[in-house]
Amino acid sequence: MKRKFLKFLKICAIVLLSLFVLLSILPYLLPVNQQKVDFKNPPFAESKFMSIDGKRWHYRQFEPSDSIRGTMVLLHGFSGSTFSWRKNQQVFADSGYQVISVDLPAFGFSEKDKNAFDHSSSAHAANIWKLLDNIGLGKENIIVFGHSMGAGVAWDMAGLKPEKTTAVYLVDGAGSMGKNSKRSIGANIMAFVFKYPPLLRWVDVIAGAYYFKQHKFENLLASAYGQKVDKEAAAGYLRPFMLKNSGSAVIEGFLYSKKGPEIDYRKIKCPVYLIWGTNDKWVPLSVGESFIKKFPSAKLKKFDGAGHCPMETDEKEFNSYVLESTAKKTLNE
Repeated sequence: MKRKFLKFLKICAIVLLSLFVLLSILPYLLPVNQQKVDFKNPPFAESKFMSIDGKRWHYRQFEPSDSIRGTMVLLHGFSGSTFSWRKNQQVFADSGYQVISVDLPAFGFSEKDKNAFDHSSSAHAANIWKLLDNIGLGKENIIVFGHSMGAGVAWDMAGLKPEKTTAVYLVDGAGSMGKNSKRSIGANIMAFVFKYPPLLRWVDVIAGAYYFKQHKFENLLASAYGQKVDKEAAAGYLRPFMLKNSGSAVIEGFLYSKKGPEIDYRKIKCPVYLIWGTNDKWVPLSVGESFIKKFPSAKLKKFDGAGHCPMETDEKEFNSYVLESTAKKTLNE
């Protein structure tokens, strides 16, 4: 009986080991998106690339035709890119602002290589200030925009350099008002598990085969917009995800977010504007209302009937509100 049991355990061990080896090798035999950024043919006419601490950042720079009224920095949300601001950035530039829209690493055409890169909002904020300094625009009069996930980065930018930030716009997203929280035990375990390369390779295989598809992005955007979405918009969002390591880079973005420096948000004295769609199903209006309770000097602008992306679905009203509010701020100064 004992021999039979030991033989059974041996067979189980062999089966499990064989399965482990198979699952470790198989993802490298399956096709994945292998496109790389073509630096000779940038994705947009305004595209520029910069290396910050050894990591590639993609941004777009829109020059004003007349005198510069200030610099606007536009930061996208989760699964977004500079494409998310396609209906705003040129309008702001035409109104006299230097406009810099940035792809946060793991998204758009910024860094997607596999590495333990710090994806915390404070780290991104500090790196964007470096980017601005490197192109000679980080001295003063910086107006920062953050949509959804990007709102946390925008808020940290203002917290890190309050003396240089003249206004903050948080679009359907709000920054943290407290101390940076420690990463959970579960996140630490996941970070350890995903250090095994075949698991990240599986993410790229599965994401490329099932999720990075035109119809999937049409459904995703329809949910975010709260209305039907045109194929051009879905294709624009999908395009950066066809690059190598897109799926695994997103996973690493969750796993490698370190506890950043403590930021005293009370030092933020510039005008703070919240823009929110009343029909936002992704980040409900109540989040913005809670933020106002903690930061009562902020102004909350509601876009009736809009979803999670009012800068895209209600661009005329959005652009008008931004330009009117910045003009009032300038007059008051």
